[in-house]
Amino acid sequence: METAKDIASSIEVPTYTVEGLLQTACIISHQKFLTKVEGIVRVKGVVTKISRYSKVAYLTVEDREHSISVKVDVNQPVYENQAILAEGTLFLKPSPFYSGIEAYIDGHIIGSWVPTKTPESV
Repeated sequence: METAKDIASSIEVPTYTVEGLLQTACIISHQKFLTKVEGIVRVKGVVTKISRYSKVAYLTVEDREHSISVKVDVNQPVYENQAILAEGTLFLKPSPFYSGIEAYIDGHIIGSWVPTKTPESV
């Protein structure tokens, strides 16, 4: 019999880097875009671009070499170069700009984090 602790840990939301999420999620089968990631996901990265509209804002969130779009409520406080933790539903669709797929998260910002300095970034 599962205890409450077992149930809570079995429904935890996975947290990914942008690169980790893209590598885990995307598979292509017979020209259809499928995802191995279902439900709510968390991703951490640095906001490099913000496009604000009347009700929503689109954030470009990056890690070292990869980026993903995150759609959030326009009233969420966020600024460029902020290291955020975002949570939401992952969507994949054909890209209108290049050959391949476009991934984005429809969700909200749930926190921030402090990037660690590596010898490469010094």
